[in-house]
Amino acid sequence: MKNFILSLAVLLLVSCAGTHKQASYVSSKSYIGMPLTEFKKLAGKKANLEVLKSRYTVYRINDYDVWTGALLDTKFYYFDSTAKLAKIDGGVISKKEDTN
Repeated sequence: MKNFILSLAVLLLVSCAGTHKQASYVSSKSYIGMPLTEFKKLAGKKANLEVLKSRYTVYRINDYDVWTGALLDTKFYYFDSTAKLAKIDGGVISKKEDTN
């Protein structure tokens, strides 16, 4: 019984380990020129639409601490009018309307 509880605890900890580093994971797998459809598949429901303009679209993904739920990092993914990834930023959203 003791081994079962220990195994269950380890399984629970391991299964939760990847959920808080979503922005870091997506950033490491993203590349300039990446199609929006591929990005959405990679990011899943963690990507939130932040800005929708005719010239660009911005998605936001946050990293949270597993134990406290505190916000650790924010990444913004800028897509141009052709739905290709043009820029990845961290911190706060860029106020400029162009992605160059």
